[in-house]
Amino acid sequence: MSIAVKTQERPINSEAATHAKVVRRIDHDEIELAGTKRRFTFLTYHAVFRHSGIAAGFTGWRARLVSLFADLDDWHQLDHYTAATIVLNKSARPDALMLQQHNYHQTYAFGPDFPLPTDARVDIAMRSNELYPHLAQRAHHHATRFNSPQELRYLLGFGDQPRIAEDDITEGRDEVAYPLALLPPSDAFYTFKGFLGARRRLPDRDGPPGADFNALPETKALTSQMLMGFWREGNRDDRERLDKIYAKIRSISTSCVRRRFRLRT
Repeated sequence: MSIAVKTQERPINSEAATHAKVVRRIDHDEIELAGTKRRFTFLTYHAVFRHSGIAAGFTGWRARLVSLFADLDDWHQLDHYTAATIVLNKSARPDALMLQQHNYHQTYAFGPDFPLPTDARVDIAMRSNELYPHLAQRAHHHATRFNSPQELRYLLGFGDQPRIAEDDITEGRDEVAYPLALLPPSDAFYTFKGFLGARRRLPDRDGPPGADFNALPETKALTSQMLMGFWREGNRDDRERLDKIYAKIRSISTSCVRRRFRLRT
């Protein structure tokens, strides 16, 4: 099984006749489910871009206003938060596809709702570079900055649109060929804690740190990301399950803050 990238954008630095590379890595992780330990292999691919823009669904007077002082196509330099991960079970069979979208992942479990394809084609959203399962036609995808309870309810179809939320737009027409570059998980591409790219004055326009770092907590086990990212639009069971998880996270976070406050005083 392979990853095929569909995009409308030109390959990176195409004018200089160079070839875009996709960075890949292999990880293993396990989790206990219903009293049984399950081990997974994660095959992750990063399609790296020179810059990342605002979601293409951000249009109208607000887009015109923001464009007066910022480039909507170049919101921040370097975009490596473009992870497409194939999840293999202990029999080396694909169980799921994880796609990174903004500061969260969405997990697509192979089965009746998402049949196992012969290859894992993904579409790259215009301007924002976010990854979505391939569709033969132009498509709008609800997107948010993070997966807070409010934003997740919106993505599930049970809540109002947050103030900062615009649609990603895909129209995968051209397939991009690329060579693979294998980097170990300890490489600075993943672990660097500084800013990869220019520092800019406006919030959120700085270059990102290493590819392993995302929304709080900064790093998470891959099995946790896989399970937290599994939800289906309109599914009430998924909403109830994730509401309970977020309630536990808030409780743990509050407890940690209180302990730190007591230690500091």
